[in-house]
Amino acid sequence: MILQAWVMWDLPARVCIALIHSLWQVAILVAIVWLLDRLRGDRNVARAYGYHVGALLLSLGCLAVTFTLTEPHPDALQATMTVPTNSVAILPANTTESPQESLHESRVTGDDIHEPAASEVISQQAYSNAAVGGGQMRVSLRRQTVPWLAGSYGVGVLAMLIRLTIGIVSAERLRRQSRPIDDGRLAGILNRLADTWSLRIVPNLASTEQIVMPTVVGLFKPTILIPMSAITGLSADQVEMIVAHELAHVWRYDMWINLLQRLAEALLFFNPGLWLLSRRISRLREYCCDELACGGPPQINVESHLRYAEALLLVVERSQTASIRRSQIVGLGAAGRSPTELRRRIARLVGEPLCEPLRLSWGMLLPLLLVAVFMIAQPLLSSRAQEAAPGAGRNFRLQVVGPDGESIPSVEVEVRSTPGLRPAQVVTGKWLRDSPTAVFVSSDEQGPLTLKFDEPPTRLVLIVKRPGYGPYYAEWDSTNYAEALPGQFEMQLDEAWTVGGIVTDEQGVAVRGARILPYIKYKLRPGRRGQMEVDEWVETLADGSWRFECVPISMNSVTIESIHTDYQTKRESLPRDIYGLSPEKPRLARMELSKGLSVTGTVSDLMGAPIEGALVRAKFMNDIRSATTDKSGVYRLNGCQQTSARFVVSARGKAREMQIADVNTGMGAVDFVMKPGGTVRVHVVDENGKGIPHARIVFHDWHGGGYDLFEFDDVNQYADENGVWQWNDAPLDEFQVDICRPGGMQLSNQTIVAREEEYVFSPPRALVVSGTVVDIDTGLPIKNFHVTTRLRFEEPSTHRNWIPYQSFDATDGKYRVRMTDGDQPYSVRIEAQGYQAASSRVITRDEGEVAIDFELRRTSEIAATIVTPSGVPAGGAKIALGVAGSHIFLDAGDINDALTSAKKLQADSSGRVRYPDPGAPFQLVILHETGFAHLKSSDGPLADRITLTPWARVEGAFRVGADPVSNVVLSLRDGGIRSSFADEPHIVTRHEVTTGGDGKFVFDRMFPGKGRIGRLLDWPNGDAATEVTSSEKVPAEFIAGRTTRLDLGGVGRPVIGTLVRPHGVRENVDWRFAMVQAMGVVDRPAAPVPPADVQNDPEAYDSWWKEWQKTTEGKAWLANHERLRFEAPFIQASVDRDGRFRMDDVPSGEYNLVVGFVMWRQGGQFTSRFRVPPIEGGRSEVALDLGVLQLE
Repeated sequence: MILQAWVMWDLPARVCIALIHSLWQVAILVAIVWLLDRLRGDRNVARAYGYHVGALLLSLGCLAVTFTLTEPHPDALQATMTVPTNSVAILPANTTESPQESLHESRVTGDDIHEPAASEVISQQAYSNAAVGGGQMRVSLRRQTVPWLAGSYGVGVLAMLIRLTIGIVSAERLRRQSRPIDDGRLAGILNRLADTWSLRIVPNLASTEQIVMPTVVGLFKPTILIPMSAITGLSADQVEMIVAHELAHVWRYDMWINLLQRLAEALLFFNPGLWLLSRRISRLREYCCDELACGGPPQINVESHLRYAEALLLVVERSQTASIRRSQIVGLGAAGRSPTELRRRIARLVGEPLCEPLRLSWGMLLPLLLVAVFMIAQPLLSSRAQEAAPGAGRNFRLQVVGPDGESIPSVEVEVRSTPGLRPAQVVTGKWLRDSPTAVFVSSDEQGPLTLKFDEPPTRLVLIVKRPGYGPYYAEWDSTNYAEALPGQFEMQLDEAWTVGGIVTDEQGVAVRGARILPYIKYKLRPGRRGQMEVDEWVETLADGSWRFECVPISMNSVTIESIHTDYQTKRESLPRDIYGLSPEKPRLARMELSKGLSVTGTVSDLMGAPIEGALVRAKFMNDIRSATTDKSGVYRLNGCQQTSARFVVSARGKAREMQIADVNTGMGAVDFVMKPGGTVRVHVVDENGKGIPHARIVFHDWHGGGYDLFEFDDVNQYADENGVWQWNDAPLDEFQVDICRPGGMQLSNQTIVAREEEYVFSPPRALVVSGTVVDIDTGLPIKNFHVTTRLRFEEPSTHRNWIPYQSFDATDGKYRVRMTDGDQPYSVRIEAQGYQAASSRVITRDEGEVAIDFELRRTSEIAATIVTPSGVPAGGAKIALGVAGSHIFLDAGDINDALTSAKKLQADSSGRVRYPDPGAPFQLVILHETGFAHLKSSDGPLADRITLTPWARVEGAFRVGADPVSNVVLSLRDGGIRSSFADEPHIVTRHEVTTGGDGKFVFDRMFPGKGRIGRLLDWPNGDAATEVTSSEKVPAEFIAGRTTRLDLGGVGRPVIGTLVRPHGVRENVDWRFAMVQAMGVVDRPAAPVPPADVQNDPEAYDSWWKEWQKTTEGKAWLANHERLRFEAPFIQASVDRDGRFRMDDVPSGEYNLVVGFVMWRQGGQFTSRFRVPPIEGGRSEVALDLGVLQLE
């Protein structure tokens, strides 16, 4: 939004203001040089020429400085700007929608749908928006006029530049058509003068009859053009003076000053003062060269000046008798003034008096000075008046502190706000710089940063990325709901460590210019949900080194992406003990990039003709590689990753095409044949059929590309003022879009295909839901409550699944919300401390304005004190309260806020927590640095004192064969807290670590119990495997309060094999989607002999078997069977492109081999059994080859 405002308003406003100021600035400079001419009274034209050129440079400098320092009026960005993709927007309580909208009313009581209650809600007073209306009307006028003024100026500059370009081209054409003079009298004169003046660049000499007077053309290799017919008959000294005049231009570098004049005239073409100044510079330049040609001023050498004047007259006279057009002779004049410039020169040479310098009388100069003084004083006077006027502004104070709570001085803060921040708003602190998307300020030496806001900002974002501390992101946004900006905010930064390395190629040569993108999440201010990634990268230096100093101390490893145009993009996890930097460990570890592959091909049209300038792109992770076709239609993409990729080509007037290709060393060319572009015209109208300006067309899907559509990121997505969006280079096959109405509803997943007929879409107005929230017993408004507005899905027979980040806090018993995104169903859930939660019915998107009132019923609270395993209060313990349909995602012994929809609570400093009775079965997951607890309401009433179970811990080393391997991601399988039944919350546990030096690893905060740990094999979202390797999931039991030693790998032997496609299948199989699994064969323990009367009756046998498993003997049998299955080896492997696989460190024993494909991929299946014989010493490097395995 800030970038859009900068382009649409701030940039044109800056241009206009700078141009207006240039009028008086140039006028003052012209007056100054005029006064210097009048007061000095000398005839030193070289000195006069110098300060006139200086005035010209100052004119351009003033323009640049004014543009840089200019700030548009603060109202400039207060105009309402809607973002079509916003899904929720809070309206003031008195806002009304169109009277055409119907109003639906309903009432929800606490006896309706009951949900878990919200945690404690902090009351904040929202800003009032009523005071900004007038300012918005004034800004509306400026937004219409300012861009037009700036655009008109741009057209004028373009016209002047075109005029200048035509002149340069004409001069160059004249030079090419002239005849070179390499010897003779003129050449001798030129060389002698060049030696006398010690010229470093001797110009060429040429003759032409297309000019009246001799002239110089060319900047880097100048050429003096001479009209031979005009100088024939002149004496030797006269010819020499004429050549010397032109040579003086070269010696003085006058061609460059002349070019500067023309550029200044283009930039300030509207400024009369600039034209006067430029004309005076041209005149003085000729005077200077005349004096050099004659050997001094007229007072010193009168005779030479008279001979030179006579020569000029003869040249003009003989040119007039030649076949030269009259317009060329008139062109010697200065913009049509009389006398002409030639006459002025001759008059000066012969001593004729002229009105020099510029004709300006004191009567003309005085009004000019008065205007300049007024324009300078007016901003100062107005600013003083504004300062003196009482305002309703308020201050916002930011205090940045470290982990210990101590203030951090002089912190750089990135500020993104709507409207944009101005330097005058920094009360305490320092303004540093601005950019198109943000401004940068700094707190003072005592720590605080104070900003003054005359009007409430619609959005304020504060970002801190200080070395030595974790990054922080604080946002207050009233676009979606009324969120008050507090008077002060304390930003507590976390401690951080520094990660770094040296990037080399496979030969160990340092790679310079590689971009390193770390995957680090911001710390968010309290109460904020979701995740924000740090969008920042560092570049390797000449020695390949790099460092990033803001990795939060809570991260034991950091994932980075290395991007370079000549190498494959690489994503890897860097453990702290290897890549962490400190004064005690300053050495940088090495990182290796593999040489990227090159993909080439041709782009042609239907007739086979090559298409020049077509853009071909492909995306690898976060890196987009692009290339443009040459005249032969050939392109070459370098640094491509060895994987399957989408290649897209676009060209003007052609239909966009896409191919999916497998990038590998043996791949062929990826050629494109482009058809004429398809035309798609979309008209977005309102309910009255009127076009909706600036409606947005959001690309949704094309050939299964999903939401990450880089293929269309260069296409304009906004309709014009009439609501029309047209694309003339559209693909000929169908794609899906979302039609977004600014401030209104969104039509999702609309299928579009190129056609002549216009598409017409009419997205409805926003769905506006409002109402009251009161106590059902007293009828009084509930002061603070929490509103959630969106459902992820609904299962009426079981539960609702809410989207937690589509929520906000409201106050004083009233709420009002605007909803615009139509993907998920709408409903409203109200939660308040001490009350049963209540939910409304499902609301359809076309209901217009709906009134739903809530009456909440008080409920009993459940309170408990949480203590550590040693009995100390567990202050700050995190709690997730889940009911059926909610999600709890546990990540490395912590709650993943972004993926958890269950209610989250936190114990106070004494370990005390209070929460309303949800009114339904629930589960509690309690996490603390000392331990955890998992409690179910179905197990009985919860105790008033909850003692945490200590964490388990696992440490060990990872090896492949005999060698320890670092920088490998290990994951937990089958362990932790899990739940997936329909009548329970969905609980998932994930725990991953990265091996450090010597392959060592540590799993902290492990849930006690059984599980498997092994190398992570990843087929992300059903995509190709990220690497070709294998993993044994080693079983272990993790004991509370103890450390389990678990070494992975280092025993057994490799097992290899080659997969081939099924018999009769001709299509190639993409083996990267194949998964090979080897599971140890388990011999079932001896089972009892069933009674004779059930042996031949399957139903009776099943009934007997189930009953027997409930007996003591049956339970022991089941436990023994599960133990054997758990202890059996389990190995997985990915497959390379040729169907080969390798499973490392396979222990001896018998295995079932199963081959399949991930997700929906097809390729066949295979099952077999193999045996690894006993190995002397427990380990062997000799691989067991299973041979060729043909799938079925």
